Amino acid sequence: MKIQNLLRPVSLFLLLLISLTGMSDHSLAQTQIQLKYGLDPATPLFSRVRETPVGVIKMFEEAGMSPRQHQLSPAERLIVERAFAALPPLHQRVLKEHLRSISFLDNMPNTALTSIVNTADAFRLYDITFRAAILRQNVSEWLTEKERACFDAKGSCG
Repeated sequence: MKIQNLLRPVSLFLLLLISLTGMSDHSLAQTQIQLKYGLDPATPLFSRVRETPVGVIKMFEEAGMSPRQHQLSPAERLIVERAFAALPPLHQRVLKEHLRSISFLDNMPNTALTSIVNTADAFRLYDITFRAAILRQNVSEWLTEKERACFDAKGSCG
């Protein structure tokens, strides 16, 4: 299997979340925050795949968009499970401590959205919502799509 098929955009965004959370020792306060927001760090990462939070959908709708919940197919479930499994143990630990949910939408304009669950707390928890179409792309396809979106062809010579 080619490496580009293993490194899905999902993995890239999970690594980005890890860099945002920082690394800190676990404390009683952190445990209390996790309990308050329904995060059990002992649960497998894949078990956190859920429906997109209502506030995220509302934000897109208020901007004139119409995202729809995406139910993962068996093949897509496998892609997400493999993306979590491919992460190094340290990254898995950080996600287990900070990632409350991961969800997928159809008709989402961007690739992913990381939402802070608890803005008032120093120890942050996150929900990540992905555009479901990226599950069918490898890294090369995704990067090409992003690169093409950076340029405006209107003023082009060709």
